[in-house]
Amino acid sequence: LDSNHGQAAARNLGASIAVGEYLSFLDQDDEYLAVFYERALQRLETEPGLAAVEVGAEYVRDGRVILQEPDPRYQAAIVSVPWNLVVRRNIFWSVGGFPIGEAFRTQAAGEDIPFKTALRQMVSVLYLPEKLIRHHIRDNSATDRYLKRTRLVNGKIEFLETFANEDDGSLIRAMNEHVNQARQSFLAAQRVQVNLPTAAPNPVAQPPVPWGPE
Repeated sequence: LDSNHGQAAARNLGASIAVGEYLSFLDQDDEYLAVFYERALQRLETEPGLAAVEVGAEYVRDGRVILQEPDPRYQAAIVSVPWNLVVRRNIFWSVGGFPIGEAFRTQAAGEDIPFKTALRQMVSVLYLPEKLIRHHIRDNSATDRYLKRTRLVNGKIEFLETFANEDDGSLIRAMNEHVNQARQSFLAAQRVQVNLPTAAPNPVAQPPVPWGPE
């Protein structure tokens, strides 16, 4: 790329030149542990109805784990990020890849949530709770900002700070629009690719919990 178009465009470009059957997206602050691919591919290669596998993660800062179960923010992060995912390449493109609109290049949220929301609504994504990735939390990263603007109240996530595009509803509208477009893309791809699974809600992944205020 000749200029900074954001992570979504960079990931889509990488996916466009990939030649393998599967895709995964490793960010600069993530570390795949030794058996990450082994565990994911065991399931994908023996269960053709699966579109993708996502796994648990160690969230660490300065070598110390700071986010884990039963904190509901752990699961909110797990279902929102793309770096814990191995997805079939044809499925990635059938749901439109990562959205690259300006609405997703904000402090509140990036392209990760709408991409994974669309994926989970279209096809089956198997969640393996085993922690096979180590995520290093950096100052002012998306995870760092999320933890600083939330707290737990009676076991539920409460937001201490919200952003303008959350307050005015423009972020959720953009996400819903992307998911609707992804469904149309997926249905169109089904008509020409006989090996795509039937569009259906995900029966196995954990239900989503909020990365942003409801």
